[in-house]
Amino acid sequence: MSEALPVILASASKARHQILVNAGITHAREAADVDEKAIRDELQKSGTDVAAAATALARAKATAVAKSGSERSHPAGRSRASRTSSRRARPCRCR
Repeated sequence: MSEALPVILASASKARHQILVNAGITHAREAADVDEKAIRDELQKSGTDVAAAATALARAKATAVAKSGSERSHPAGRSRASRTSSRRARPCRCR
């Protein structure tokens, strides 16, 4: 049997966090460092429909969090600035 991958909420949204808590889903929280407004504006200019825009924004957040996790996992690959200001996913301990 394979081990389940951890769930990371790539959002600072308290409502999304509460949805996962209410569903009994153990997760960590790490707000994605993306410019949501710039992404939404670009998608709107290109005529992207709402569902595709939501998917693109979610993908951008997931990619940003995955990259920051990759940097944490490989300290030799990080710059001096990122070593000193590294953000970490916080495990959710609420119930």
